Amino acid sequence: MTISVYIPTDGNRLSKLDEIISIYNNGSVKPDEIVISAFAVETEEHLSYLRNIHNKKYDNVSIYAGKSLGTLAENQNNSLKFTTGDIIAYHDPEKYPCIKRIEIVKQCFETYDINTLHHTSHNRDLFLDNSFSFEHMNIIKSDELYKRYFPFNNLKDSWRYSRTYGQEFSMQVDMPSMCVSRDVVKNLKWKERYECQLYRGNDEGMYYELSMESLSIYKKSLITGSPLTIVK
Repeated sequence: MTISVYIPTDGNRLSKLDEIISIYNNGSVKPDEIVISAFAVETEEHLSYLRNIHNKKYDNVSIYAGKSLGTLAENQNNSLKFTTGDIIAYHDPEKYPCIKRIEIVKQCFETYDINTLHHTSHNRDLFLDNSFSFEHMNIIKSDELYKRYFPFNNLKDSWRYSRTYGQEFSMQVDMPSMCVSRDVVKNLKWKERYECQLYRGNDEGMYYELSMESLSIYKKSLITGSPLTIVK
């Protein structure tokens, strides 16, 4: 099983990339590839920053950059053609990864019959060390999620039972950093804001809709309360 980290970003959200890459490549398990996809790279400062990363010649880092300002959904959908991994671990460019993120993501997909994984995030220095036990993870399995969000097996009514994915289980899910199998991205696209039909909240509708559609169609989703990303 191979894992691609995909970081959709833009010229105004580049400053953490160098450290993000360093944490991943010095983590307990190194990702097979890290793909940076940057829209609106317009200034010499933007180019210089990405060039410095490129010049470090990481064996697992690829950078795709353009001047045009596309939508986040468009950038997310580019992940299918820019990555090669069996699992795509999306990463919010405003957060840092836990040093064990890839190890835990891999264990989850190998242990459970899932194709969609969500985890939480914390706003403090909470990096899981070697004392962390995978067997004692706090998880919500697919059957429990499905019963809570689709009590009448109706996808279109899911908004009546959930305002924020995972909130009903007291989990503050890091929606932009969800992890999915390649097949999910092949069959379900990230939607533009005007295409979203299920969500009644803020601009995270794109993440909510794909999460709900994946759970409804495949019934192979999981949420873990382990904080695999950090806000600093």
